[in-house]
Parts: sequence; structure tokens; C-alpha cells
Amino acid sequence: MSSTFEFQQDDIIKINYERVGLKFNPFPIGGEPSKDYPYIEISKKITEEITDFVNTVTATKRWQGLSLIGDNGTGKTRLLFLMESEINSQLNYANAIYVNEPPADPVKFFQKIIYSCDLDKLTQIIINQSKDQAKFLEIIEKNLIKTPTLSGKIIANISDEKNLINDIAKYLKDRLPFDENIRKGYSALIIHYVITNKLRDLGIEVSLENTSISEINDIKRFIAGETVSSSLLNRIGIKPIKVDNSEMEKVIFPSFLNYNNIANKSLVYALIDEFQFVIDNVSKTKIISILNMIMAVAQTNTTGFCIVLSCLPDSWNYAIRISNSFSERFNRQVSMPPLSKEVAIEMAKKYLNFGRVKISDDLSPFTDDAIGKILELSRYNTRNFLKYIGINLNIFVQNKKSGLIDIGFVRDAMQTDKSQASLDLWF
Repeated sequence: MSSTFEFQQDDIIKINYERVGLKFNPFPIGGEPSKDYPYIEISKKITEEITDFVNTVTATKRWQGLSLIGDNGTGKTRLLFLMESEINSQLNYANAIYVNEPPADPVKFFQKIIYSCDLDKLTQIIINQSKDQAKFLEIIEKNLIKTPTLSGKIIANISDEKNLINDIAKYLKDRLPFDENIRKGYSALIIHYVITNKLRDLGIEVSLENTSISEINDIKRFIAGETVSSSLLNRIGIKPIKVDNSEMEKVIFPSFLNYNNIANKSLVYALIDEFQFVIDNVSKTKIISILNMIMAVAQTNTTGFCIVLSCLPDSWNYAIRISNSFSERFNRQVSMPPLSKEVAIEMAKKYLNFGRVKISDDLSPFTDDAIGKILELSRYNTRNFLKYIGINLNIFVQNKKSGLIDIGFVRDAMQTDKSQASLDLWF
């Protein structure tokens, strides 16, 4: 029986790419950015401006706001990915948090920042600090009922959840001073981590079955200011909190910053991607409300917190027109430039090496002129450039062409595939 569709096996595709020295197509054909792909410096000026911004924040520890402005596909998201990676790898005292598609509701905006943070990693840092680890272990073990086993391990149960959380909360009171209920939520994070990691390493197996501490994701939601089951909170002695703008500004978010401080993260960078979602989908009144909320949180937390946000030019211009205080707080602005041929060639080389069998310093199977033409067709847009160069490589490999991808091949390939390119490409 003949097949309706003729699909290529993986090994055939692999052989086709190996013919041009590649393991796979290294270009994101959809054009979407990814943390896995290499970052190419689009502009030394932008690098210098962002470096100066981060260095100023480090020197002053004061609130700073930076806006990253550019059209779709100009590299804003990749730049935020790079900032997140390099701030977290180079600055031990900083926590950079990437946030995508922020909600337009003021409270939910800051909830998403908290929930986008790796709270487990923060908790691990806190517990591994020598000054706290022994005390946490002491408090938790005091609240366990232990039963030795023949194998030498110890099986244990929590004697009283409420009492255990209360004891840890008392220990943290000076460092998480704003609200007892939020403090108890963070205490539950610490207890959960110690039980599932440190005590297990010590041969103590603590059963969390039928405990509220096991419902750690709901506790994280509570910490971020989201509504969770009242019965869950009651079982561990936490009162539900009505979270409005004031509560987020004066209690929820400051508590989150303090938890970062306990982990020796004295600076928190919120890297907000696609801020136009906040601007483009709600009324002017609601836009002003969230802009005012951002400013209120910044004024309440003038040390240890800053925001970097990316936005489309028209949306950004509208936001700063309707709020003078917002524009004053985000007086640092970086505009994304069009992609130059020099950078495009460097980008193509880096991406090719990402997928090469053997690293090389040439453009093979592309020629310089082909790269230049693809750049022109992409209208000097980074995302479109990566998309079109990937399409050309795919067609070249699938058609088992010999030689190089030159300007003539690009002309033919893009004419054939102009429906994917979404452009009337030729004359």
C-alpha cells in the first residue's frame, strides 16, 4: 500500500545537513527568540548604555528604571535574556527575573514578577547559609515525632504544623517584618525545602502526606498575593489577605524583596518583556492606574529594586505622554537599531557554529552577498533575518544542492517561498 504522504526519516535529514557540515538547521525558522541560541552584540552603544545602567544601580543601590524600545523582531527579548543570564552569573548580590507578557492589572503585574522568580533557588541559598542552616534544622527537628528503623534511617512526622510554621516565622521576624501571615508563607517554603532536602540527606524521612506544607505551589501563590483556598491557610495558621494596590505596594512586594535580602540578593531586577501588552489592551484610566502603581512601588522601595522593560515605540510614546511621573522615573532609554550587514554576518557565523560538526570562521554554505540580500529582504529586522536565512538553508539542504547559497539561490528560494516570508520580495 503506497503512502499518501512521503516523510523523510531522521537519518536522511541528518545526512543532508552533514553534507554541508551541519548537525541540524541552527536558525530559528519561526524567528522566535530562545535562551538556547547564541546572543550576538547588535550594537556596542547599547551594550555600553546597559552596562552603565547596571553599574549605576550597583553603585547607588537606588531605584532605577530603564526602557528598551524597538519594533517587533529587533532583538529586545534576546537582550533581556542576556541581561538575566549575565546579571545572575556575574553579580552574586543580584537577582534578575525575566517576566513575559505582563498583565495590565496593577496587582497582577507585581504578582507575576514574584511568581516568575525562582523561589526554590532563593530558599536553597537561604538555607545553605551557615548562620541559618543549623537554626532551621534545630527548630524543625524539635517539631518532629521520630521513629528509628532497622535500616538505621529515621521515619518522622510533623507533630504540629501550625506550631512549626510559627516557630520559623518568629525566627524570621526581624528580617521579614511587614506581615505575620506573609512571613508564615515564606516559613512554609523553608520548612518544605529543609524536609525534602537537608533532613533526607541526614537520613531522616519526614512524611508530608496530608500536610498543608506539601501544597507548596499554592503557598507560593499566596506569597505572590494570589487568592488560594482558605481551608489550606487555616490548617497552617495563616489568615487570608485581601490584596489591593496598597497591600501589594506596602506588604506583599516589600516582603518579597526582603526574602531576596535574606538570600543576600540586595538588588532585584525585574526584566519586563512586551510591556505593550499593558498599554494596548486597556483603557486610558487603567493604563494610568498601573503606571501609578509602578511608581508607587518604586517610591516605597527606593533601594534594592529596579525595572527594565521592553516596549514597542508607539505604545511607549503613548505611556509617557499620559504620565509625566512615569517618564521621569524611566528617564533612561535604549532604542534598538536596525541590523547592520557587519553584525548580520557575525550573527550568521555564530548561529552556523551552533549547529556545525566542526567550528569554522567562514559563512559556508552562504556567501557574503547572499547574507546581504537576505538582510535586505528582512528589512534589517533581526527576527526576520534569522527566519529567512533558516528558510534558505532548509531549501538548500532538502533540494540536495551543491556549491554555495549565493545571491541567485536566495532569489529563487525566496520567490518560491515568499508565502512563508510574507513579503512581495521581488521587482
